[in-house]
Amino acid sequence: MLTTGFRSVLGVKVFGPDLGEIQKLAVQIERELADVPDTRSAFAERTVGGYFLDFTVNREAAARYGLRVGDVNDIVESAIGGKNITTTVEGRERYSVNTRYARDFREDLDALKRVLVPTPTGAQVPISMLADIQYKTGPPSVRSENGKLVGFVFVDITTSDIAGYVRKASQLLGQHIQYPPGYYIEWAGQFQYLQAAKERLKIVIPFTLLIIFVLIYINTRSVVRTGIVLLAVPFSLVGAFWLLWLLGYNVSVAVWVGLIALAGLDAETGVVMLLYLDHAWDKFRGEGRMRNMRDLHDAVIEGAVGRVRPKNMTVCAILFGLLPIMWSPALQAGADVMKRIAAPMIGGIVTSGILELLIYPVIYVIWRKRELSVRDLLRRQFCLAENSPAQDFRRSVRDSDCERPDGQFHSSARPASPRQQRIPHRIPKRGRSTGRCWQREVGHGDEHARDANAFRRHNRADQYAGQTSRQNQDRHVRRLER
Repeated sequence: MLTTGFRSVLGVKVFGPDLGEIQKLAVQIERELADVPDTRSAFAERTVGGYFLDFTVNREAAARYGLRVGDVNDIVESAIGGKNITTTVEGRERYSVNTRYARDFREDLDALKRVLVPTPTGAQVPISMLADIQYKTGPPSVRSENGKLVGFVFVDITTSDIAGYVRKASQLLGQHIQYPPGYYIEWAGQFQYLQAAKERLKIVIPFTLLIIFVLIYINTRSVVRTGIVLLAVPFSLVGAFWLLWLLGYNVSVAVWVGLIALAGLDAETGVVMLLYLDHAWDKFRGEGRMRNMRDLHDAVIEGAVGRVRPKNMTVCAILFGLLPIMWSPALQAGADVMKRIAAPMIGGIVTSGILELLIYPVIYVIWRKRELSVRDLLRRQFCLAENSPAQDFRRSVRDSDCERPDGQFHSSARPASPRQQRIPHRIPKRGRSTGRCWQREVGHGDEHARDANAFRRHNRADQYAGQTSRQNQDRHVRRLER
């Protein structure tokens, strides 16, 4: 992983203020990681393994000759290291001209001590009289990150479970290595990208589920229906993780991408299942056959069992489109990533289809059972509301003055005179009602007229009460359905 500064799959960064202590900790980490299972190799970079020649200027000696520290360092830079004095131009090419002592005058320590330094008076003084020259060890390169010195430990592993290896190795290092104050370690390499992807998925996965929830809610206009559809997600996770375990795949970024895509497929199959169940419910209710639990069971059986073929076709269309990915050669470019994306989708769609056929009807019955119970309760309340005084009065008249099934008119009162008017009125069929009833004035004079007027008033009040009760019942049922 060259983008992270490592030439291996994994790496350990040791941070601290001193390079010597950093190298000491890095060597200890190298020794401990060699004993961790699945470790192919571990190598700690030596931060202080280089040899250097240091010129330490003696300020008092240089002052006696009228020289400054910069004057001595200029001679070391130009005579020993080399210094560009000019640039030659040859057409489109440019070359710098560098001057320094010949190799014979700077190839060993004794020759370097005889390098001459000019003084302001024109005298030439050997540099050994102005500076101390000696070999020292130091870092060949100095690395720094976040304002601190850092040392690298390169780790190569034999397993693809990077997160599991890092977890075991970190636990072992914490038990056997004591870090001084100001020193700490960080894992880098592919593990660094894995952590970054994990933090990103913490935002992407909830946001994806929220989008799916909103789209389903816009389609169904019901929170309960949306929740029933999203129950397919845990159903599918069962098969997804089973297939990942059988294939030996670890949880990776590609697997999480497949699980996110699986959530969309679950919503598709769940909506299809719920659609057929709702169609069966609406059909039975429209035909007036939704009265008890037996009718509800018949509707669910028609919506679930009678529609197995289209639901299986939906699942098979998705399944057969993903199976060729699993047959691709392992050496083909991108095959490993695509297999880990398709594996959870294949396993999840199988178990999701099976469990939807088995569990969805049960959940639907439990949900609709409550609504059916409310309907029965309202129906009983409506029947009780009809037992009013006006209904009793109307039933008494209906029993006394009704049309027989044979078409003859029956009356318990006196025969009607030609002046008596017959006003037809439709009465709901209840009790012993067998046909159309007729409203008559029973009796003569003002008393009989008052009785007829009272009957009409009670009749109109009863009709208004019945209509209001039916309207309230329908309004309450619609509210419950929403």
